[in-house]
This record gives sequence, structure tokens and C-alpha cells, in this order.
Amino acid sequence: TANIVEKIEAVTSLRVTPDGDCAVTGSESNTARVWRLIDGAKVRVLGGHRGEVSTVCVTPNGKHVVTGSNDKTARVWRIDDGAHVRTL
Repeated sequence: TANIVEKIEAVTSLRVTPDGDCAVTGSESNTARVWRLIDGAKVRVLGGHRGEVSTVCVTPNGKHVVTGSNDKTARVWRIDDGAHVRTL
């Protein structure tokens, strides 16, 4: 099996996309990461928070990730290319 968790700070949250293809993790390193479950490959890093990413959520259609952080913000990202859509 592939080692999905690389040398990053502790994983604080995990969600699987509705299609079951990817997992999204939040971490103490102020980032979220998208992983391909079939082989454990890191697809992309979602960076921009100034505090630990304490929660992640994937929209029901699987197109967006919402991250919540100890920096008191939530961010919306496109899962297909990792683009930051907005900060709430």
C-alpha cells in the first residue's frame, strides 16, 4: 500500500470525495492536501491559511473543497486545479 501521509505535521481532518477517487486532508502545517486513493499520490497542496487547517469538507458534487482554519477563515478551492475561489 502507498504511504499517503508524508512528512507533514499531524493530520487534523480527512474527507473522501463523493466519487471515492480522492481524499482531502487538513493539517497543522496550514495546508490541505488532495490525495489520489488508488495509488496514494499527492495531487496538490492547497495553501494560504495562516493557521492550522482544522476541518475540510468536500461539496456534494465533488467540485470544491472548503477548508476551515484556526486563522478564523474558511477558504473555498476548486478540487480539479486547486485554485483558490474565495475566502469567507
